[in-house]
Amino acid sequence: MPATESSNNTRLRRHDFIVSVIVWCLSLATFIESWRLTFHLSLPGVDEQKAWLVAPGIFPLVLSAGLLLMFSVLLFVSYKEGEFKGHFSVRAAQSLLNDPENLMQVVQISLLCLYVFGLLGRVHFGVASAIYLFSAMFAARAASWPILLLIAILFSALVSYVFGTLMKIPLP
Repeated sequence: MPATESSNNTRLRRHDFIVSVIVWCLSLATFIESWRLTFHLSLPGVDEQKAWLVAPGIFPLVLSAGLLLMFSVLLFVSYKEGEFKGHFSVRAAQSLLNDPENLMQVVQISLLCLYVFGLLGRVHFGVASAIYLFSAMFAARAASWPILLLIAILFSALVSYVFGTLMKIPLP
């Protein structure tokens, strides 16, 4: 096998490993929540012994169990066939963050997590969305800050009005 093909295979296995870890964790969280929605839920008018058959969590439970199994196998194979020496250290994380593109991705992911887990539900949806939109566009240097502020406020107000008022959809 030529050296370039071997390095490409190793690189693909590293990417497989990273994606496997992320999807495996999401599948586990989905499995746990689906289990709760399947077996620890009382439905009106349904016998408790047969409630799991019509529970809203049965399909996500089966789907997440399948994903857990498949990504466990991919995790094992990618770890076994990949070369991971030196890739999971503090020095590797620092070199990863030295790349401006990777740093921007980390900033954008952090802003999204702050929006979802920190702002939504605690602050009005329109205000939380405006803060997130402005921050994400400002971090990406999309335009000057006054224009970004105007876009974020107008778009958030429009979405809040259309979905919350006109369509009567409850917003978080």
